[in-house]
Amino acid sequence: MQISYASSAPSLSDRNLYPYFLSVPCADDVQASTLHKIVKALGGSTIQVIYKKTIYGVGGRSLIQTLAGSRSTASVSATR
Repeated sequence: MQISYASSAPSLSDRNLYPYFLSVPCADDVQASTLHKIVKALGGSTIQVIYKKTIYGVGGRSLIQTLAGSRSTASVSATR
């Protein structure tokens, strides 16, 4: 059994590949979806994403852009 207190990559949730892996934080896709829901609930129309060019940063940005595009919320991205 391996428990991670920091890993949040959605691919680590695949129980076929990682049957003995547990992660404390929720997966990145859940984090992005929750952030988008909060912005929508507050009446926001723009999400500005500032990210690092890492798997976590680029993956999070892409997920938020996908959610924003599918739910008519504008998404503005900035790097570094």
